Amino acid sequence: MFADIYVCSSIYEGLSTTTIEALVLGKPCVVTDCTGMRDILGDSKYGLVVPITAQALADGMEGLLTDETLRREYEKKATVRAAEYAPKKCIARIEALIS
Repeated sequence: MFADIYVCSSIYEGLSTTTIEALVLGKPCVVTDCTGMRDILGDSKYGLVVPITAQALADGMEGLLTDETLRREYEKKATVRAAEYAPKKCIARIEALIS
């Protein structure tokens, strides 16, 4: 069975590769508001960013699992956001910085 949503309960992160991988797979995300997550998901634009508490994480998970409309919306946004992390785009941004 495949996952319906992706959950990251980290207290500390750099750039969360697994969150980006979840976006590539079109999975709606709920993550804790640790370093790097807002860079990836914005202010809950592309996935739910919740405070770093067990209750907030549980509420976010419940929200995505019970609200099919919200889940489908984040599924669509996931693939849009994942495109920003495509290798060619990342390489082009690095080359622009070097130039």
